[in-house]
Amino acid sequence: MLEEGKFYINSIGNKCKCVKIENGKATVWVNVQIPPEQWFKLAGENGKVDTIKTMSAMLVQDVSYSHLYREITDKVEVERLSRIYDRQHKGIDQDKLKRLHDKLQKIDEEFAGRKVRLLMRPFEAFDTLSPGGGVLIAPSREDYFDEFEGPNLFKKISDWYEKRYGEEMYVNPKIGEKPFRLRGHVYYFKYPVVYGTAEVNIFKCIQNITPELARSLSPQELEDVKKEFERGYNAYNSIGTLDNPGSFFKKEARELVDRGLSDIHGCVTVLKETKDSQLPLFMAQQAVEKFLKAFLVQSGRKNINEVKAYSHRILDAFEECVRADTRLQSIRTHIDKLNLKDMSIRYVKTGHTEDDAIEAIDSMLQACSFITDIWFPRP
Repeated sequence: MLEEGKFYINSIGNKCKCVKIENGKATVWVNVQIPPEQWFKLAGENGKVDTIKTMSAMLVQDVSYSHLYREITDKVEVERLSRIYDRQHKGIDQDKLKRLHDKLQKIDEEFAGRKVRLLMRPFEAFDTLSPGGGVLIAPSREDYFDEFEGPNLFKKISDWYEKRYGEEMYVNPKIGEKPFRLRGHVYYFKYPVVYGTAEVNIFKCIQNITPELARSLSPQELEDVKKEFERGYNAYNSIGTLDNPGSFFKKEARELVDRGLSDIHGCVTVLKETKDSQLPLFMAQQAVEKFLKAFLVQSGRKNINEVKAYSHRILDAFEECVRADTRLQSIRTHIDKLNLKDMSIRYVKTGHTEDDAIEAIDSMLQACSFITDIWFPRP
């Protein structure tokens, strides 16, 4: 016999809750899981498209059909279904939502003071409000969390930030760019911001490539593009940890790193926007030079005046870094490529080509990311 307040599964597999029994009739809330091949989309008033994967309904039927229902005894599943039911029928606790928004107001003021990038603020706010919980954003798991935890909390935080800052939240959502040559022409990867695990369409990350060209690539060309994409993405993903390193760095080392980061992004922009092949070479050398000097200062091997004395002698700085940490031997080839013997590259034409600049940018990314991984080892 059906009992009010209990959860059941019916004979065709739908999850249910007996809401009330009155005059021999049972009112049953039914939550239907739609098979993937039958999912459909609805466009809301704001133009946002949602994929419908579940449907709910209230059915009234004779209690004589009770034999078609089997009680659900699994506590985790009962709690999950309770959350779905409460969410649909009770709505969001507005007082609790207001308290969350008040907290976000104060958190965001603190982020603004630290100049945290807008794109990062929802993630850091989630970490502040749910320390140690990780950024749980998988939508398929939202029903396993309360309204103000896990992915449900993260969505409320994201909604608050979108309402507060609008499109500014997503200005320049990239971690970097990298040039590469394909069939004689130079294209640029624009690496997206990715959190957790995600599937990325590489060709959507290549600026100005046509669908026709993408379709015409041979298996070997596709593999080469994939490797080139991953090489740059891994480097930028590593270097990106330097955006918010907390109090790890000594003041002088932090300043060198910041200037090096400016050179990293600037040299790609210069090549892309001006086609100048020489200045990107110098800027790539400068980025690595500053990272090496920062390494020596941070390790306590040299002070800021001592590293300044190296001037642009990148090999001398590198050899001292190797003496401090032999792992840096792994990037010797990249350092050799960036060792500009003639610094007149800043003033007169030296005959360097676009391919020289592309190679220098790659060596810069590999060298700087390797140093970063020593500072902040990746799991």
